[in-house]
Amino acid sequence: MDVLASSIAKLRSTIRLTEELAVGDFPHNHAKDALLHIGRIFKTGLQQLESLSPTTDAAVVRALAAAQSKKIFQLFPLLGFLLRSTDVRNSFEIHGPFLRIVRQLLGPDSKLVISSEWDFSPFTFLPPTEYGLTDTVLIGGPASEASNVLVVPLAGHELGHNVWAKQKRRDQLGPELWAEILGHISTTRWTEFKSHFPQIAKPADLQDLLGTQTWAPAWNWAIRQCEEIFCDFIGLSIFRESFLHAASYLLAPGLPTRRNPDYPASQQRANYHAQAAAQWGISVPSDYINRFDDEQFPSQQPLKILRG
Repeated sequence: MDVLASSIAKLRSTIRLTEELAVGDFPHNHAKDALLHIGRIFKTGLQQLESLSPTTDAAVVRALAAAQSKKIFQLFPLLGFLLRSTDVRNSFEIHGPFLRIVRQLLGPDSKLVISSEWDFSPFTFLPPTEYGLTDTVLIGGPASEASNVLVVPLAGHELGHNVWAKQKRRDQLGPELWAEILGHISTTRWTEFKSHFPQIAKPADLQDLLGTQTWAPAWNWAIRQCEEIFCDFIGLSIFRESFLHAASYLLAPGLPTRRNPDYPASQQRANYHAQAAAQWGISVPSDYINRFDDEQFPSQQPLKILRG
């Protein structure tokens, strides 16, 4: 089977699956709307491939086939997520109240899908914007805790990732963070930096291609940590004390592994919670910070706790 024929066959199978899933019972229409939307994306791709003629340049065929394969790989996990959102393990009554919160933050046309997942870390799907699902918030939580209302506040953190993306906070904070890191290296840490990167002769070289490569990972870790703390603050501002109890229940004391550098150390993160809570008049349990481990070193093979 050649590339074009196999690509058409894969799309037809995927479309058939979306159609079969769409005839099921959905307690809320937003999941079905997303499923039908994805089905239309695949159908458009199928039409593009079926319109090619035997004389179409082989390179064009391969490029279009690869683009459709990318769509399948990116969107296929979301089909399973939408199916699991219909599972009886889900607390369907949460949808209405949480949807009202979503619409207050993201706009009146926003949609919401909540699913119980076989992943113990709460998470949110953020499909690439070109797929047109930016108005739908997709939040998954551990199936074992689906009926535990204490875990609901952590959905506030996952909602935060959607707020971060919609408000383009990375674009807003990125340049400022870039300048802060450059200034810190150039002034406070230059001697230490030179011992690790002797090929960078002077601070001005930090901004050329070679110099940027030496510290760009630090910027990426820092902006990711900013996003995680931003999302924590969204959850805390919405659910107040409940968020602290939920975070402690699910995450404390941490994991017996070195931490993911995309995330602040657990105890430091708890410190940020306590500082924000003090600003907002939120009561913090007296032992809250000490419930979390003080992880010191990032790992090469990180295990994520909360993820986006």
